[in-house]
Amino acid sequence: MQEKDKDKEKREPDRLDQEDTGNSEATEKESDSFLVLEENSEVPLSDTSKWNFTELEKVLEEQGELAQDESEAHAEIEPSATSEEMKQDTELQDIKQTKHDASRLASDSEESQESEVDEDSFLQNLHQETRSTLLTNEEELVDSKKEEDLSTKNLDSEKRSAKKTKKWFVSALAFLFVLGAVYLWVTQDASNNPRASEEKVKVPPQKITLTAKGKNFELDLRTIGYDGKDATKIDQKKLAAWLDDVKKQVDIPMKNASQKKVGTPITPEQAGSVVDVQTVQEWLTDIKSMVNQTKELPFITVEPQVTTKDIEKASSKLVGSFKTTFDPGNENRTINIKKSSETIDGLVLLPGEEFSFNKVVGERTVARGYKKAGVIVKGELAEDIGGGICQVSSTLFNSVDRAKVQITRRISHSKEVPYVPPGRDATVSWGGPDFRFKNSYNKPMVIRITVSGGTIQINTYTAPGAERGKTQPLPPEKFSKSTDSGAKSEKDRSEKETKTP
Repeated sequence: MQEKDKDKEKREPDRLDQEDTGNSEATEKESDSFLVLEENSEVPLSDTSKWNFTELEKVLEEQGELAQDESEAHAEIEPSATSEEMKQDTELQDIKQTKHDASRLASDSEESQESEVDEDSFLQNLHQETRSTLLTNEEELVDSKKEEDLSTKNLDSEKRSAKKTKKWFVSALAFLFVLGAVYLWVTQDASNNPRASEEKVKVPPQKITLTAKGKNFELDLRTIGYDGKDATKIDQKKLAAWLDDVKKQVDIPMKNASQKKVGTPITPEQAGSVVDVQTVQEWLTDIKSMVNQTKELPFITVEPQVTTKDIEKASSKLVGSFKTTFDPGNENRTINIKKSSETIDGLVLLPGEEFSFNKVVGERTVARGYKKAGVIVKGELAEDIGGGICQVSSTLFNSVDRAKVQITRRISHSKEVPYVPPGRDATVSWGGPDFRFKNSYNKPMVIRITVSGGTIQINTYTAPGAERGKTQPLPPEKFSKSTDSGAKSEKDRSEKETKTP
């Protein structure tokens, strides 16, 4: 029975809807159908959001009860009610479907509203996040700008500092330039006006006066740096140069007896009288005591080392001898040997004096009587002017070497020669190799050469009592150090062999 009631309830709204549908045929042309829930209250069917489902249920129940009553009343009269019920069931199903659709639409609407709310919330959150990001970026930009401003300020500060330093440096340079110009002007003025300079410094005269042999020599020490107090300011080179000049004017140098060759006139010896350099140097250690004082120069006597007697006896003591042979049939070579030997024979060498073959013999030329003869050129035999004189120089070397003198220069031939043992030769060439030795005795030496037939005999002599290496020391010749001590008597030439007779 209850199921039947429910069916009636379902069918009654369907029927009512059908009646309403029939009654509203006039309004079918409108865009929406209306559902009448109460008197004078119509709701469009399409607008489910405005449906009042409570009222709708009540209406449906009432209509269902009425339909049930009518159905019972007409059940017996109308046998065709079954088909009518079926129709109503169909309509009721349509109403339920419509209700279900309306409910679904309402749910969708609510979901749509919630979706809108969610979308609004999302947009709001997005807006907030965007704003926060913009604020963060803006803060970063502000910080970056602050850093840039700070960096710019630091850079400007460094530029200002550099500019200030540069300005200071330029000012300093300008000041130093002006100061230097003033200094140069003052010093130049003082040098151009010595009296004015003296007046400014107010240094009294600082003179030393030396006398010798009736002559006076005066030096104002102010001109060489002395200020009257500090003697270390004196220019020692200028002082020594002045003293050397004075010494040169008053010295009487010692002279040894001399003779160029045996048989030529002898120049007699002469004792010397020279300034005692060592004593004067001792004075200069206390130069203040010499200022504005007159001092007599001290002299010492220098005795000669070689006397006339020594020269006369220089050929008395034989200290070295050597002999070689040659072919007298070679006329040109014999002429060259004799001519060079004649130039050397009888030569007198004083103690310490150096002999040079090229210097003594001179250049070998046709004009001087030399002939073409055999020579050795780079190990090969050839002919040239002066061929044969190397036998003279080689014989001389062996003679003086036996006298134990100092050999200062000697070069052997590029090829062995037959007239002396191997390694005992001395080649010579004008402008090339030379043979030199020094008298190591304290007495004169004499070189005597004899050429006879095909033999060269060279003897070395000295005076009796002569000793090697015992020369008498001489006093200093200058106050200043000699710049040419140890200089050779002749400029060294290349020892490269050119033509060696």
